Amino acid sequence: MESSSTDPAHRGRRLATALLDAAHHHAVHVGALGIRLSVWKWRADAIALYRKAGFAETVSWEDREQLICMIRDV
Repeated sequence: MESSSTDPAHRGRRLATALLDAAHHHAVHVGALGIRLSVWKWRADAIALYRKAGFAETVSWEDREQLICMIRDV
C-alpha cells in the first residue's frame, strides 16, 4: 500500500480529518469493530492527527521497522 499525505498547498483545510471521519462513518455503517492504520514514526504531524481522531498505538502487525501501528475502536 502506498503512503499518502495532503498536498502542502491544501493543508489546513481539514481534508485529512474529513477522510478520517468518512472512514469512521463507513466502518460504523458496515459493522466493523475498529479501524487500523500504520504510519512511519517520523510522521509526527500525521501521528498527532490520528491521536486527535481517537487512534491509539497498539502492538505492531508490521514487519517493517519504524512503522507505528494504531487502532481506533468503532
